[in-house]
Amino acid sequence: MSKKFDLVIDGGKVSARDHFEVHNPSTGEVVGLAPQASPADLDHASDAGLLHAGYVSATLLRAALGELDSAPVTELLRRALSSEASLPGAHVR
Repeated sequence: MSKKFDLVIDGGKVSARDHFEVHNPSTGEVVGLAPQASPADLDHASDAGLLHAGYVSATLLRAALGELDSAPVTELLRRALSSEASLPGAHVR
């Protein structure tokens, strides 16, 4: 029996309802069953990606502008990142 794989979304395993065969191109042998993501799985992955992209953007900006610690600049960056990543302001520090 071929190995059946799960999706990995936001660092966790997610079981897929459907799978498709993966063939060895040299032999034609079925070497595994790959998960077929549903529209809901794609939405979950997309949401997780946006969340992490916002965190990474905020982290990089903090590192790049570390010496600018003025409240108006910090607030402006917080609002820009929150708006760009569609996140509540509490997620961007």
